[in-house]
Amino acid sequence: MTVITYGKSTFAGNAKTRRHERRRKLAIERDTICNIIDSIFGCDAPDASHEV
Repeated sequence: MTVITYGKSTFAGNAKTRRHERRRKLAIERDTICNIIDSIFGCDAPDASHEV
């Protein structure tokens, strides 16, 4: 039978922190891929202030 222990988390940080960290990594990866594609086709990346 499994013993359920309350109190301490087995993960560093809470779910919100882990989710934000994961989304930040995905955003950086997405921006890198977009920059590579833009450089191949010779397009200029839109300014960050003009996000759609």
